[in-house]
Amino acid sequence: VRGLRHGVGVYTAPDGITKYEGQWREGKRHGTGRLRYDAAGEAYYDGEWADGCKHGHGRQVWPSGNIYEGQWRLGRMAGEGLMLWRDGPAQEQYKGQWEDDVPSGRGVHIWHAPDPTAADVGGPRAMPSQQMNNSYDGEWRNGMRHGF
Repeated sequence: VRGLRHGVGVYTAPDGITKYEGQWREGKRHGTGRLRYDAAGEAYYDGEWADGCKHGHGRQVWPSGNIYEGQWRLGRMAGEGLMLWRDGPAQEQYKGQWEDDVPSGRGVHIWHAPDPTAADVGGPRAMPSQQMNNSYDGEWRNGMRHGF
């Protein structure tokens, strides 16, 4: 249509790495498609698009291994979603409502601390010195816990 991408196709960016495979409308990503950010295809967004923005349901995987799966609005995490953070042996997750890429509304945040006895210089302890599984179930506002 007027020289613009329209329909289903593949676009590879000039860097030769970034690649989009999916639906287009009037030169913009629109419909369903996968945008790959690295040569191996391990960092990507796979989901719905509207007027060039992530919009609807989708899954984003970052080079760090962090994963978000859920709703997007105008290119930002918004609505219901699940985020998994990976940081070595520590892991976190948040499942609930999002707005502007941060938790906002009702949600559950769970974080798992690494086992402090594994690398303890004095040898293994019978009881860990910290909680290993922690959670908060409640309200969030602008990415911060809000309420009781």
